Amino acid sequence: AAGRSVTRVRFYASSLEIGADTTAPYSVTVDTTTLPNGPTPVYATVEDGSGEIGRTTTTILSVFNGFPPRVELTAPAQGAAVRGQVWLSADAAPGAGAGVARVEFLVDGVKVGEDTTAGYGLSWPSTGVANGVHTVTARVVDSGGGATVHSRTVTVANAAAVVTAPVRGAAVSGVVTLAAAATPSVGASVTRVEFFVNGSKVGEDLTAPYALAWDSRTKSAGTKTVSVKVTDSSGQTVRAADVTFVTGTLSVALTSPADTAAVSGSVRLAATAGAGPGATVAKVEFLVDGVKVGEDTTAGYGVNWASTKVGNGVHTVTARVTDSAGGTTSHSRTVTVANTTAVLTSPVTGTTAGTVTMTAAATPSAGASVTRVEFFVAGVKVGEDTTAPYSITWDSRTQSNGTRSVFAKVTDTAGRSANSAKVSLTTRN
Repeated sequence: AAGRSVTRVRFYASSLEIGADTTAPYSVTVDTTTLPNGPTPVYATVEDGSGEIGRTTTTILSVFNGFPPRVELTAPAQGAAVRGQVWLSADAAPGAGAGVARVEFLVDGVKVGEDTTAGYGLSWPSTGVANGVHTVTARVVDSGGGATVHSRTVTVANAAAVVTAPVRGAAVSGVVTLAAAATPSVGASVTRVEFFVNGSKVGEDLTAPYALAWDSRTKSAGTKTVSVKVTDSSGQTVRAADVTFVTGTLSVALTSPADTAAVSGSVRLAATAGAGPGATVAKVEFLVDGVKVGEDTTAGYGVNWASTKVGNGVHTVTARVTDSAGGTTSHSRTVTVANTTAVLTSPVTGTTAGTVTMTAAATPSAGASVTRVEFFVAGVKVGEDTTAPYSITWDSRTQSNGTRSVFAKVTDTAGRSANSAKVSLTTRN
């Protein structure tokens, strides 16, 4: 109090007096072995001549008699390269007179878990941090409040993927290259890189550099998202961040028939098409070997084409779009026409008598087989054969002498048929 002097300062630990001093500077010496291990509240009271008492603020004193707790990381090894789920483990012992309360595990100072049972350890998903060097720490806390840490550095090396093409925001058209950079996890190799557009897989590549050609004309115009998924030989997978881009230029793509397909009979020609900016599709024309065979003005563009109007062999099919702004572009494929054919190889145009051998060469349509070859004289069937080589014998003496047309007719398992060219045969018996 004002005008009075300090007569005594008493010191306390955990509410027990541990000493007093009457002379400034006021202090005492304490034997910590008389105090329990752990956090201990310490404060002092001050007395003056009037008997008034004041109290200081409390300070926490950590008491450790004997030895502190001990901890040592046992896994992973110092400097190890790790991937996927990583086992973190440690040996731990408490300080004197205490027991282990828990062992905490931290990565870059952030707690990722703890264990309270000897054999201390846990599984840590390293995919939660970026590839590179990270610090792993084990911290033991004992029942006396003592704590000790042990740290190591490791290199996280998980599989990684980045879309490299197209670039974000790109405006593309036609056939677009999708590309990615892929890195396997440590000790593994990349087995495949899958490409996705708007969540649907459009292809994959098994060898670096990882890329594929995607025909943007098979999708409607607009904003698209491309992503990739990398799988490595350890079984680890990772997806790259999505990249958005825009399609929407004048485009057309044949969807039927398939490129290099074998076709016969009536063939469906079909295509998807898109107009240029601000325009609409006016029409889609279909051509075979440059000759127009039809057009369609309604989405779901397609026409039926009679392939029998061209010879068997390779032909070029083209779809050509024209939009309302007058823009035009085309897309072509080759197909192999394989229709049923018949060729009368005997007799040839001329004169004959007696018994006549009739023979024919027959070819079925694509995917079918010949069921029979029929032979006709003056439009009247005179016989048939169901096995190659196709032939019959005809007695010309059953009819009066004269000139008649002769041809062969082939029928296959697809129900398609074809007549050979006619020859003129004169009989003189």
